[in-house]
Amino acid sequence: MFRVKKNFIKSARQIRLAAHERDAIRQNLVLHMNMVPRIQTEKATWHLFQLKPVMVAGLFLMLLGTGAGVSFAAETALPGDLLYPVKIHVTENIRSLAARNDASRAEWHVERIERRLEEAELLTAAGKLDARTNALLEQTFAKQVTRVEDSIKHLETQTDYATAASMSSNYSAALRAHTTILSRLREKKDAESFVDTFIAKLQSEQSSNDETSASLNEAVAAGTQPMVQEAAEGKKRASIRKLTQAQDLFKESAEELDPELAPTIESRLGEAQDLAGDAEAELQTGSYGAAFDLYQEAHRAAQEANVLIHANKKLGKDRLLPRLQKKTDASDTATTTNPATSTAPSIERRQRNDSEDDDSD
Repeated sequence: MFRVKKNFIKSARQIRLAAHERDAIRQNLVLHMNMVPRIQTEKATWHLFQLKPVMVAGLFLMLLGTGAGVSFAAETALPGDLLYPVKIHVTENIRSLAARNDASRAEWHVERIERRLEEAELLTAAGKLDARTNALLEQTFAKQVTRVEDSIKHLETQTDYATAASMSSNYSAALRAHTTILSRLREKKDAESFVDTFIAKLQSEQSSNDETSASLNEAVAAGTQPMVQEAAEGKKRASIRKLTQAQDLFKESAEELDPELAPTIESRLGEAQDLAGDAEAELQTGSYGAAFDLYQEAHRAAQEANVLIHANKKLGKDRLLPRLQKKTDASDTATTTNPATSTAPSIERRQRNDSEDDDSD
């Protein structure tokens, strides 16, 4: 059997095509290639941006699952820390990909601005805002400013003026609130020059954004009456919701607030409530453009109060107190009345008075 197989293989190896047979096959192959054009095949490409939000969210969770420890640690990293690049280039960019639409993407960019400002506050409070960390912070902040401005401009080009105006208003509230916090933290002598420079940048950006907000509000008011009315009523719901949220948070956080910052927060809440009342009057008379503007201002004031409270809680009351106040005796501190405790009821009294006035009307 083995010999038969060996002879078969030997005979098969001796089989060859004749020269004219090889030429015929080659000619037929060339003829076929000339008659049938080559099919252009595109290399398969995969773009994360083309995925549905659910798929992006799934990828986000998967990445967090594989590196949950690193991602969690990076969330608390500050400029100059080892994991800070992971925070700003990995975890935050993944969250950007999960944005459902232009509005949510713009909202996330505003939130990233707040994260940079919170980092500046934490560095200042810890006395770590030096030349190196300040340079890194300014660089990342400038990039986020560009992203926010581009997002607002994109919404404007889509003629979604109401959403663009809301994003600009939230951006303004964040800049105002964190400027207030940084101004109170600037008393640390070793970081004073850097803080002053950073505050000046915030104030300049705030001034520029205020012009953008005014222009967007005018664009909203220039729309058709049904569109302006819808925008005003939508902003009414948003401002009342934000004001209620800020008032509740103010009451819950009364004991944690810096006694000297609490009156500022109460002032913003009172301003928001007064503006909302004025806006309602304009809405009832059919002045929808004016109502939208006033509700927008009310929302911004409430949002500013909200940011102030959260920033105060994150930093801790002691870090915001002036140095002179830290030197007071413990007995004096114990007998000092916290304005936050006494100011919260004033909002309730104002609300009761307003309701009584409405009943009398």
